[in-house]
Amino acid sequence: MFASLEKRAGGLCVAILIAIIVVGKMFGGSLKGLIPLAACISSGVWLWMKEVVRSGREVEWSSEQTRGETVSNRLHNANLNLHRFTGNSKSTA
Repeated sequence: MFASLEKRAGGLCVAILIAIIVVGKMFGGSLKGLIPLAACISSGVWLWMKEVVRSGREVEWSSEQTRGETVSNRLHNANLNLHRFTGNSKSTA
């Protein structure tokens, strides 16, 4: 999912770069000003998208970590209950 998002963000940044230069030139803008403007805006979008992807991966990892802890706790409790039910006083967990 994130690789696709990064790929699409790259295409968007290229499109923004070209659109600013073409539209600006159509309205009589100078390439001396349009190229830096386009570069700044497209790099800002690129950096923003990288941050969105980083945050998404971090949230995904956090939720997986929480899920793993929950499963581990439930298995531990199930093991304790099984030992109580079978009459074994020692638990191996």
